[in-house]
Amino acid sequence: MNYVPLHVHTSRNSVGDSILKLDKYINKAKDLGLKSLSVTGHGSLADMYDFYFKCIENNIKPIIGCEIYLTPDMEDKTKDSKTYHMILLAKDNEGLKNLINIVSIASLDGFYKKPRVDLKYIKQHSTGLICTTACVGGMLPQLILNNSDEIEEHIKELLEIFADDLYFEIQPGDFIDQVTVNNKLIELSNKYNVPLVVTNDIHYLNQDEYLIHDYHVRLGRKMTISEDLIYPDKVYYLMSYDELFSSMDMYDNDIVRAAIENTNVIADKCNVSVEIESLNLPEFVCPEGYTPRTYIEQLCYERLEKIKYLIKDPSQYIDR
Repeated sequence: MNYVPLHVHTSRNSVGDSILKLDKYINKAKDLGLKSLSVTGHGSLADMYDFYFKCIENNIKPIIGCEIYLTPDMEDKTKDSKTYHMILLAKDNEGLKNLINIVSIASLDGFYKKPRVDLKYIKQHSTGLICTTACVGGMLPQLILNNSDEIEEHIKELLEIFADDLYFEIQPGDFIDQVTVNNKLIELSNKYNVPLVVTNDIHYLNQDEYLIHDYHVRLGRKMTISEDLIYPDKVYYLMSYDELFSSMDMYDNDIVRAAIENTNVIADKCNVSVEIESLNLPEFVCPEGYTPRTYIEQLCYERLEKIKYLIKDPSQYIDR
């Protein structure tokens, strides 16, 4: 019996919020006998190609996704605009194209402090995508925690967009918000016939790295070190099936088993193929005698020459 981790942050696609290295992630997954893996960076697909081809090399099925920043209106760029988390996974190549489109527009048009996108735009580009409701930072979990009267409206909107590809995401953790969200999502799953899926929002490789991760996040946010963890529980690591099942032991065992099995159901739905030839990298016209690589090097040296009076040791930049 096994599962698929569907909510995973690496140090490159969630900069400042993860210490998980891609190679170590894949190697441990192989040791655990996992056959499929995902990456879901914060508003980013930075690890997508490396992840895909390294999985293929290791006979692992890659699932490409992103934890987007959802906002009610991406044209609203005021301090009162809110953002929430949402997981989108590509089922097929059309879904991958739509995911890339959504992530790009979030950075180009929706950016305000973070790359943001709204459901109106997602609805127009939702073909081939699976949606899960993410962590307690997701919009549905936040509506639950605020006891909002918009819960039903939001669920109906998600169902209209994603239909059978919508999943309510429950996660381990003993802190009160997580437990409250899980219990309500289990209830809503029955009411709206939306399947549950278990994830554990992976940010580091092994459980004993929780404190290193906490310090890493604090440094990035310029916070002081304290005894209270930013992430309240020590559950955000790559678990075995048994560890994941045990981490949800406060809930009905049959519900948890079915929700873990849904990670495999989702993985079976996802079949994306990526070819190097399809990258379509732009071609730049360079001055005579230059290649793109040598020309960009020349531009870097020219710029360094102009600003070197501001730099104590220009040699460190040349080394880079």
